[in-house]
Amino acid sequence: MATELSVPGGFEGPYRELRQGAGACWLRRDFIRVRGADSLEFLQGQLTQDVSSLDIGGSVESLLLSPEGRLDAYLRVTRLSEDELVLDVAAGWGNSVLERLERFRLRTRVDMDILDWKCLSIKGPGTSRLGILTGEIAGAEGVLEAPRALRSYDDGVFVNAQWPGLPGLDVLGPAPLVPAGVCLISDESPAQIKPVPAWEAAWDAVRIEAGMPTMGAELTTASIPAETGLVDRTVSFTKGCYTGQELVARMHARGSSAPRRLCGLVFRDQEAPPGGSEVRFENTPCGMVTTSSFSLELGVPVALAFLARKISVPNDVSVVYQGRVFAADARLLPLIG
Repeated sequence: MATELSVPGGFEGPYRELRQGAGACWLRRDFIRVRGADSLEFLQGQLTQDVSSLDIGGSVESLLLSPEGRLDAYLRVTRLSEDELVLDVAAGWGNSVLERLERFRLRTRVDMDILDWKCLSIKGPGTSRLGILTGEIAGAEGVLEAPRALRSYDDGVFVNAQWPGLPGLDVLGPAPLVPAGVCLISDESPAQIKPVPAWEAAWDAVRIEAGMPTMGAELTTASIPAETGLVDRTVSFTKGCYTGQELVARMHARGSSAPRRLCGLVFRDQEAPPGGSEVRFENTPCGMVTTSSFSLELGVPVALAFLARKISVPNDVSVVYQGRVFAADARLLPLIG
């Protein structure tokens, strides 16, 4: 039973808001503005997603790849006007994204710079009742505008941020307002706090349940798209050429059979070993835990882990941490759909 699970103090409230209500977190994100007459054409040739037909106010997730097809960043692109777009990526990756794009900006009418914006991310079924993506809503400090009414960025740009099995939206801008009916569960601390705050552990929990990887934890510059579980969300196979396309197309033609894949772990104990713990199948190393937390919906600790493709899923595995062995079920993602 979920009530039997021993979770950190302060964890349950934020988790319930994210999973059952409308919980909001200030996420640490970096923003890069791309503007100029060639901005759309330039990004179309650099990103895996088709951005050429993106409506003003529209947003889409994408990958930025190296010429060899490895991951430079998992990001989102939002179109603000005819020739101005904003990319946002996990904090700490903005400068590398900007540098990577600058290397390919040859004789194009494009200017790029870091933008001082914030991201308020709202998750939970309660987001569907806010009406943000369809019209005006009442905010904590007045009326907030929907994306189709982009006349100013003062109140933020609203973008769809749904995860598998979990509705959501993000508010992007220099000073986003918290909409009425939304419970703010985090602070605005820009630095990583140790130990992990309860709200961040709750955020990781719903992220694990949804099977959503993030830069720096599951995703690095050594990652290839086929192993991330993000291809369906981030890659267009009908657009024209882009940097790194060859490996993506080749893997797709082979059924995306990468040497490893991102899976979920559901533990049978009441504790979750941390990221970096070794996963074993029949006492042979087969993968590594990346992020772990607690699922009140499932009533057990959960984790994301990369497992060797040869390991069939679902399956029984074990996780080793500091000499302790934790029994777990390896499952396909999402854990809660």
